[in-house]
Amino acid sequence: MVTYYAKLTSKGQLTLPAELRRRMRFEIGETLAFDLAEDGHLAVRSPRQVLEANFGTWSLPEGMTVQDAVRIAREEMQEEAVERYLRATES
Repeated sequence: MVTYYAKLTSKGQLTLPAELRRRMRFEIGETLAFDLAEDGHLAVRSPRQVLEANFGTWSLPEGMTVQDAVRIAREEMQEEAVERYLRATES
């Protein structure tokens, strides 16, 4: 295991060390997911890593960013939820 250190600012911000960003393949501007376990361990993942953990490895079409893929997935889930709601209330 490798340990990295980052200082927490008064605004609650962290700068992740460059080597950690590179090794984790975090992209500039990417939103990160923080998973806090019951035992207090904290895991940091990118949306890509969350999706890969849930759906397997995948690749994006040329020119599409992870943020684009997450936005599209959210829109599709919202559309499906609205359709289910409308079907349920049609009776």
